[in-house]
Amino acid sequence: MAIAQRLAQVIEAINSGHMLSESIDAPYIAEHICHDDDFDRVEQYLNGTSDQSFTFLNKFAEYFKVDQKWLKSGKGVPFPMRRASSPLGCLQMIEETKPKAIYFALDTSERKRAVLILEISDYAYMTIGCDDWPLALRNSTGEANVGCGGRHNILEFYSLVEKVYAFRDQKKFSQEQNQSLNICDIIISKQDMNKLIKGDINPKLIIYKNGLPSNSFWADDLRDLDWKWCGGREQYKKRHGNWFIETQEFIKREYYYTTD
Repeated sequence: MAIAQRLAQVIEAINSGHMLSESIDAPYIAEHICHDDDFDRVEQYLNGTSDQSFTFLNKFAEYFKVDQKWLKSGKGVPFPMRRASSPLGCLQMIEETKPKAIYFALDTSERKRAVLILEISDYAYMTIGCDDWPLALRNSTGEANVGCGGRHNILEFYSLVEKVYAFRDQKKFSQEQNQSLNICDIIISKQDMNKLIKGDINPKLIIYKNGLPSNSFWADDLRDLDWKWCGGREQYKKRHGNWFIETQEFIKREYYYTTD
């Protein structure tokens, strides 16, 4: 019954939030995961009246991007963040999963931590990043948030954003003609960021917590180091705060220094 409860937890999280073309139920799982029409057997798996095979659990976990160990034993977390050693390390995961959408998520803490959420399908989301990627150089008291490694990560994050937007322009993961990768920049609370990093919540629930996300454009704006868009420097400062301008100035200074 414990495994059945975890299956139900995943299905409930997937079915909540926003409209799906099809809700997840026994017939859907039989057709799309088991690739047969034995709905009764799948129903027994879901309600715990029949032992689930490891083959079924492995396919279920892969399809919905759930941790296999957690699903089988309850140990660990259901939606672990895929960790990269540095921001550009995310590129391999992006190219392997070929997402239909990428969400740049920034939290409201003074550190301004960032992660990426990949929408693989309407039913599967995954978070990628590191345990702690602060983009703000200093906190409100002027104390440094990052050291040498953290500063390098900020520069790499800028490069990552540029490359992801290039993927969109190149229609690199397009499944249909004239379809581009969808990119959305969202702001989330410190508490929600902690949940994503810990991996105990479906990333989809964070995205759609308050309805469909509005685009804050923070990652897109970060690319404008010469402040040519959207009213210039002061408008960015008003929209995103002093930390944003300081980070842009740091990136611009280091970028031009290393390319001279």
